[in-house]
Amino acid sequence: MLTNVYPNPSSNEITISGLAEDSKLSIFSSEGRLIETEAPTTENFCINISNWKNATYFFKIVNKVGKVSYGKFTKM
Repeated sequence: MLTNVYPNPSSNEITISGLAEDSKLSIFSSEGRLIETEAPTTENFCINISNWKNATYFFKIVNKVGKVSYGKFTKM
């Protein structure tokens, strides 16, 4: 599973592309605190981050067969 996050860094919205059907997306703070969990319904999923603190965030994507991928993005 090849995912891409853009724009990165961002101040308003990010798009995570390359998501597989029935994936689960979890976003964590740099301290490891769970910020948000989503079940994207499209290959390209947008998230509004305008109200989040400026920081680096990490995400984990698990597809329907259990394959896991990780990434990060910066909110400025």
